[in-house]
Amino acid sequence: MSQKAESTTNIDLPRDFPGASDQMFLGEVERAIGEGPREIWLNCSAIERITSHGVGVLWKAYQSCADSGVALRLASPSRGLIQALCALDLNDFFEIPATPEKGRHRSGDLTEPSTGVYSASFEATEAGINQALGHFGDHVRTLQLDSDTEFELQTLFYEVATNIRQHGDVPAGDLVQVAFVAQQDLLSLSFTDTGIPFDPTQHSAHYDFVEAAKSGQTRGFGIALIERMTDSMTYARPRDAHNMLTLAKRRSA
Repeated sequence: MSQKAESTTNIDLPRDFPGASDQMFLGEVERAIGEGPREIWLNCSAIERITSHGVGVLWKAYQSCADSGVALRLASPSRGLIQALCALDLNDFFEIPATPEKGRHRSGDLTEPSTGVYSASFEATEAGINQALGHFGDHVRTLQLDSDTEFELQTLFYEVATNIRQHGDVPAGDLVQVAFVAQQDLLSLSFTDTGIPFDPTQHSAHYDFVEAAKSGQTRGFGIALIERMTDSMTYARPRDAHNMLTLAKRRSA
């Protein structure tokens, strides 16, 4: 057996990670492992948003490295990436610290928290979701929320909308309805769609996620992220017509 090199290998994650380059990235990790470094460092500085799919891809890379005795490290992880990994109890695997003190308000720290109602509709397509998420993010930024809560709300929006797109089988031409209400002490995000019945509260991640991860799980991160980033989640399908999912978060002081 060849002796493991003392060197490290650096891999830059693209700004659009995860995306069409997922398999290229995983192939690059495998090639790097073949060179026998002691450590592989992933430069995360270009990543602006992390999703459950992105976490899954990172976890596949981690498993490949662990199976070969190579340490995988994250360089310059964003606050959002750390939040997502901490929410899934995976931060220790990547040897990054727990989420730091709650983020400050982006602006207007001395003003009273804003309240507001936001509603919109969008097509259950990747383009429709990304456009709707942009509009939702613009609205959220007008509220006096700390940066961590802003990130969590946008993550919840993306994860629920993507689940509807990938698994809901929404009829062509039908739109997904979204409503957001910001009260003094509670934030509520609701989705209504005409897809097939699916109750995520019945698939709640009441298990040891670390053990599930150790066993090789690379899917199912989305529901776990949704559950870990909310204080309550309710589902209804009145008259067998529409799925109605509501997520609630207590507002930080």
